[in-house]
Amino acid sequence: MEYCSKVSHYLSPSIAPVVAEQRTNGHPIAHACETNSGERDESNINVVIRVLDDGLLEAQSILTTADEADPPSLKLLIDLFDQSVDLPGVPPELNLHWVQTLRRLCVKGGTLPTSCTIERDALEVLGRYPVAGGGYADVWRGKMGSRKVAIKALRLRYEDGERLVRKNFCQEVLIWKRLTHKNIVAFLGINTTKFALGIVSEWMENDNVTRYLLETPTANRRSLLLDVSYGLQYLHSVDLLHGDLKCANILVDEEDHARIADFGLSAIVHDPNLMPSQASITNGSVRWMAPELFDPEDVGLDRALPTKATDVYSLGVVMWEMFSGRPPFPECRMDAAVIYRVLSGARPKRQLEMTAKGLTDSLWALMQQCWNADRSQRPLIKDVINRLSQEVSTPVSQTADIPSS
Repeated sequence: MEYCSKVSHYLSPSIAPVVAEQRTNGHPIAHACETNSGERDESNINVVIRVLDDGLLEAQSILTTADEADPPSLKLLIDLFDQSVDLPGVPPELNLHWVQTLRRLCVKGGTLPTSCTIERDALEVLGRYPVAGGGYADVWRGKMGSRKVAIKALRLRYEDGERLVRKNFCQEVLIWKRLTHKNIVAFLGINTTKFALGIVSEWMENDNVTRYLLETPTANRRSLLLDVSYGLQYLHSVDLLHGDLKCANILVDEEDHARIADFGLSAIVHDPNLMPSQASITNGSVRWMAPELFDPEDVGLDRALPTKATDVYSLGVVMWEMFSGRPPFPECRMDAAVIYRVLSGARPKRQLEMTAKGLTDSLWALMQQCWNADRSQRPLIKDVINRLSQEVSTPVSQTADIPSS
């Protein structure tokens, strides 16, 4: 394969590079490991594995030296591993080793694989102003060819960008790239030429779920919540946390299904050493946050970090938000007042009009379990899905329960 030929000049001469072959579609290694009849050629897979074995030795040499690695060779090695991970036929333990090596190389060099980067000429930014903004980023509309995209531009000083990439961002991007789920907004790549750091993803015409429900008030909120729960379950299954789940970060696709966006950013923006002080994820997200994130010492934690349990707490608040059409604690103008109330045990109140939108007593009980102050008492996401599946299967005519506190 072409990329194996590229790196062969610094790999061991005893490893014969795979024959270069130009291909415009599909995974280059996957094609190289097929015969003309389309059947798997295990001998070619073994050649690739041998090339990667030698690449591991080169990578170990780079990772153990204190000196800066030679950029050209490091970049080629990063692309070598990037194009090799998840190849069918590779033993899972070896594939995991490749993934871990790739992440360490990216952090070492402060760079990303070519497949993760979107060049300046490939991305067009539409409009003079962002279409939305939050505590740590602005969202711009864009195009890649004929494809509409969203660009989340993190608010960084330009000199912060390299440090951010080196410390945390590379590892997150490599995870995002491998995620595929119908209830997750697809990650397309990173642009660092038009923005200090721009995260490019699919554009959702129906906007976020709050605006969608304003324009489609009869939409099935229980089905949308089930979509969100499936997406969150997928993230948790790959040990990825969301950390900032709220309706503003839940988009609706053309088929009226909810998709989770902005997953994984909490690992970056929770670090005060990486983001400007005014651009914290807590800016604007306090109302969805679990109490242990405000006062971790009170529950025996050393510091405030997102967990699967804090994601489930936020999901419970999202349920309330979808049925109320308002942000949590609308009676509180200041976030400080919200923090005080949450730490005092207060939670959003059930409202009469929620029943007409499909809220049942059993669904209200699920919300309360999700936002339990004791994180050990919150349900697992699989249990939330089971409960919501039962709710969705219940005809709407049977959901008009009498509100209870």
